[in-house]
Amino acid sequence: MKTQGSHNKILLINEFREYCKQAAFSENASSDSIAYIFCEYFQINKHELHASTKTITKKQISALKKMMEDHFFGKPAQYVVKKTYFYEDEFYSPEGVFIPRPETELLIDIIKNDFDALAELKITEACIGTGCIALSLSSIFKNATIVGYDNSPEAVRVAKTNANFLKKDNVRFFLKDVLKDQIRKANIFVCNPPYIPLTEIEKLDKNVKEFEPHHALTDFQNGISFYLHFANNIGNILFKKGTAYFELPANRFNAEIIASFQKIPYSKIELFNDYNSKERFLKIQINRP
Repeated sequence: MKTQGSHNKILLINEFREYCKQAAFSENASSDSIAYIFCEYFQINKHELHASTKTITKKQISALKKMMEDHFFGKPAQYVVKKTYFYEDEFYSPEGVFIPRPETELLIDIIKNDFDALAELKITEACIGTGCIALSLSSIFKNATIVGYDNSPEAVRVAKTNANFLKKDNVRFFLKDVLKDQIRKANIFVCNPPYIPLTEIEKLDKNVKEFEPHHALTDFQNGISFYLHFANNIGNILFKKGTAYFELPANRFNAEIIASFQKIPYSKIELFNDYNSKERFLKIQINRP
């Protein structure tokens, strides 16, 4: 790959694409992910990238080459630029913390459609990662008080960083093991837990299994321990009238997870599909006397 002199951005991105094709590890990169890294590095959009006639310095070429080589070897583009876009905001997303997925945005929409935006709600989230769910909900429910928990010190640090960056003063994040420690009761409880069975970790794409934290991917069992815990302790996480929302694994364990919540007295279950028409989200509404 050429690195002499200065380059037009469109010429350089084409060089990187060609480099991808020729490299043995090219399956880890795509034109879209390469363009994403370029756009984030230069703080421009795709149109500006391809329309630009500005030159790139040797220093910039060197920095970009290092970023691209990290990506070509499997590091997710979000970790390369330390940034992820989720719902309506930008989130700091470094290595060591689970990368927000686009399908989880649907969970935000489901909750948004269920409640008055001005309601004075208490919202609790477990397994926060970057804090993207709690912080997105804080933008919608401005009168809510929101707390989030995670047993990863890095996740709590990153979530707090994102709360400060987004200037959210109605959200607090805490380091807790939600399977052992008491958490705040709420009107709304939301959780996207680690749900991949341990036996399936090795089957994941390289950029996931070798770069994302395993404690955010799996419970190191069959992937359903968080669901069973919350189903058995629903009275400790919701008021007498409250609603819990979960992202589901959309695998063979869905039926067992759903059945565990169907046993809860005074509950109503709803399921929602993801973009691929798979049952991905579970809503449990509790209305105890």
